[in-house]
Order: sequence, then C-alpha cells, then structure tokens
Amino acid sequence: MSVDPTTYSIIAGAGAALVALIVGFIAGRRTGDAHARIQDLEARLEVAAKEREFAEASVAAARQEIQRLRTEFEDYRGSVVSHFTGTSGLLRELTVQYRAVYDPLTAGATSLCPEGSVDLLEGLAPESLPEPEPAPAADAAPADDRGAAERDDEPRASGT
Repeated sequence: MSVDPTTYSIIAGAGAALVALIVGFIAGRRTGDAHARIQDLEARLEVAAKEREFAEASVAAARQEIQRLRTEFEDYRGSVVSHFTGTSGLLRELTVQYRAVYDPLTAGATSLCPEGSVDLLEGLAPESLPEPEPAPAADAAPADDRGAAERDDEPRASGT
C-alpha cells in the first residue's frame, strides 16, 4: 500500500503539531513555575525595600535624637559651669568681706585686750573651727529632688 504524499504530509504535520503541543505544554509549566517564583521574589523584594526604608528612617530619627540630647547635655553642662563659676565668685567675695571684718577685729583685740588676744586669736584660727560634715554619698538620692532654681524661688522664712 502506498501512502499518498498528501496523507503523508498531513500525518507528518499532525505529528509535528502534537510534538510542538507537548513541548509547549512542558515549557509552559516550567515558565509558569518560574513566573510564580518571580512574582514571589518581587513581593519579597518590595517587603525588604519597605523594611529598609523604615530602618533608614529609624536610624535618621535616632541620630536626630542623639544630636538633640548632645545639644541638651552641652547646654546643661554650660549652665552647671556658669552656676559654679558664679558661686565661686560669690564665695570669693564673701571671703574678702569676711577678711575685711576679721582683720580689724584681730588688730583691735590685740591692741585693746593684749592679755586676752591670744585666746581670741586662737579661737578664730582655722584649725580651731569645727570639722566640716562629710558630704552625702554620690549615689544617695536627695530628699528634695526639685531643682535648685525651684528652691531658690520659694519665699524664705524670716529667720534664715
């Protein structure tokens, strides 16, 4: 039996179409899995990008807070230095005024009471003064934790 060339062409074309259909189906399955994987990876990439943006914003906010705290600390340090500089000046003035009172008293005591001036002078000598009380421990909390400025604003009793 002989096969007509047209029939042979039809059978060959149908076979080629069947092979192409099978190859296309397999390729489609593989690329379909790859497409789903690509979509999954793109979604993960978007999430990672958003997390990175959030982390960068958090780092920027933390840096601003650190800078704000540094500035606040430096301002506070400056006010402490200013306070103690002023207090030191006041103590120096007080010492000068005390000396201005002390010197005439000792001169007068020496000239007016020569027999008692030795006792008087010894009573005013620095070594005869009482010992200062020990400073409270650095870790002990003060009884009144309000700032000194707040305490200075309060009215004082007439005897103090």
